[in-house]
Amino acid sequence: MGDTRSHVLVTGGEGFLGRAIVGHLAGLGIRVSAPGRASLDVTKTISLPEDVDHVVHAAGLVGVAESWSRPADFIAVNAGGPANVLEYSRTHGCSVTVLSDSGQSVRVSGSAGTPSAANPYALSKYLAELVCHFFYERHATPITVLRVFNVYGPGQSRRFLIPTVLEQLLDPSSPVIEVDDLQPRRDYVYVTDVASAIATTLGRRGFSMFTVGYGVSYSVAEVIEMAMKVSGIRKDYRDRGLKRRSEVRDVTADISALREAGWTPVVDLEAGLATILGAMRSR
Repeated sequence: MGDTRSHVLVTGGEGFLGRAIVGHLAGLGIRVSAPGRASLDVTKTISLPEDVDHVVHAAGLVGVAESWSRPADFIAVNAGGPANVLEYSRTHGCSVTVLSDSGQSVRVSGSAGTPSAANPYALSKYLAELVCHFFYERHATPITVLRVFNVYGPGQSRRFLIPTVLEQLLDPSSPVIEVDDLQPRRDYVYVTDVASAIATTLGRRGFSMFTVGYGVSYSVAEVIEMAMKVSGIRKDYRDRGLKRRSEVRDVTADISALREAGWTPVVDLEAGLATILGAMRSR
């Protein structure tokens, strides 16, 4: 594990992923601060404790579909937020971890090699990475960027695929499981594995970039089949034929660099689904 330092500030600590990060770091004996939104607005100049040694920036807007209706908000929060966090880190002399997108939604095209983002969410994350590079190149701020793939786990919003599937699977009034598209393949990484990846890379010097996933992709249909296998419930399923604009059809993480840094995922999709189903059934 990297240099854990003594005091870690987590932005977005009240969110789905943020809560897992705070819990994991605290479990390692690290002093963690996670101010709520009322006291920490990452789109504004940050004024917080002076003794922070490392910042984990997990605050941000998520959701490809929603980003199409709120592109300016996504850019302001997802690119402006890292800029304010990095300025805080520069003036306080602390290192930073910035959570980014999988990176698969930005393509380089044209004779000039112009980057092209598939959606506003991807654009906001690409701009955030540019901000990180700028702060490292101009100010030598120690930065680790983690390109996180499809995170899932207990307590996730139903806006995301796996909670949507499991809710319908367990609902006796839903005879059929419906999703937008059965074909896209994604690399699903369990929320505690993401938290452990952050702990592994905490306090690194210089500039580092890693991808965080499980290293295997599953189609939406395969996720549904595995959920039915784990739950012991079988239902028909279908899609609505709704394909996203500029959809990347297959996304798989190359986690070799992070493995070399000392991290490996431990929760596979079947085990992760079983844990979530157990939590949902006990509610």
